[in-house]
Amino acid sequence: MNHNIYTAQGFSNALHPPESEGKIVLVRQIGERKDATPVDSRELTWACSQAAGQSGFYFSLCSFFGTPLLLNVASVRGLVVSCPFDSRPGSNTLDLADEAELLLRNNDLPLPSAVVYDGQRAHFLWLLDEPIRGHEVDRLFVMGDALASILKPTGLTIQTKDDIANLVPLVESRNSATEKIVRVDSSSWRGPVSRRLFERQLLVKASALDLDMSSTAWHTLRELERLFHHRWALFAQPEESVRAWLACFGAALSSFCKPTALKRELRAVAESLLGQSWRVLSTHWAQEVEGVAAQIARGSITLDGSSYSVSRTSWRDAIAPSLKITAEEMSAISLYELRPEDTRAQSRRIIEPWRRPSSPFGFTSTIPLQRLFLRSALTNASAARQHSI
Repeated sequence: MNHNIYTAQGFSNALHPPESEGKIVLVRQIGERKDATPVDSRELTWACSQAAGQSGFYFSLCSFFGTPLLLNVASVRGLVVSCPFDSRPGSNTLDLADEAELLLRNNDLPLPSAVVYDGQRAHFLWLLDEPIRGHEVDRLFVMGDALASILKPTGLTIQTKDDIANLVPLVESRNSATEKIVRVDSSSWRGPVSRRLFERQLLVKASALDLDMSSTAWHTLRELERLFHHRWALFAQPEESVRAWLACFGAALSSFCKPTALKRELRAVAESLLGQSWRVLSTHWAQEVEGVAAQIARGSITLDGSSYSVSRTSWRDAIAPSLKITAEEMSAISLYELRPEDTRAQSRRIIEPWRRPSSPFGFTSTIPLQRLFLRSALTNASAARQHSI
């Protein structure tokens, strides 16, 4: 379907067609304040019609089941890399775009579907003709790392490990800092790129070791999710078990999350394990989550009193005793990565078909869509009053 991607509604519909699954995150940022709410693709179309000309609107390239977390990803519609406008003497934004285009051509990679300018940054967007589904999101990280490495000389960055939502400024809205209108460069629109071809071209840039490590970490994470949901229907988690779950999830997530994002994921795991919101749990569990994240940042994790390097796969051998995984559970839910190494040869990795999770991680705290506009309007009015004083 053709879309007028130079308008707010056309741009959002091109990225999230009406049949998209899950919820898209719509964000309004004015100054330091950031409000967000999940919307479906139909609500997004209405919101975009209201947001045109207003300040500080963004939406996610990812859609989610529940709270916007890596653990809850439904699908990913594209990749985006961003860079501040070229500030080198005698340079301009076109120099940056030309430099990026040359690097892409030299590496036999497709040019971006569009380049979006918001008055502060240039956003190079690859819209995929086929979404990356939730069970294969590890591909996104390998692709993103390879793309970031290729474009590093330009200063372009990719935000996937900082924020899985991958926010894109909404066309026809205004940048809240500069009040410039967000626009798509009229000469840059090339339409969706072939996901399979783009993926293949980027994956060959990664080393075999990096691919194997990423795949192992991803399948370990997926199996932890399966075990979590299997047990959640059977019994509540005792406190000591929660600590072991946080450590295991933290180690598995560390390949895909930087510290701030990792803490968001772990807080959601704690919420689901203990059945309460983080506002209630934080008094008792904030230090535990901070401790796990800090230890992982140093490259290790502690399970049953022993320390393991998260950069090696050997830490997986400690999962089964730490979480007390039984042989019956290993068989019932087809665990492979979570088995002790000496029993792994007796099994094989099962690639489960994609299905919507029965219970997303975390407690979703949102504001109504209409209030997203109202809150920011009040913030704007307050800022204007302060400026006039």
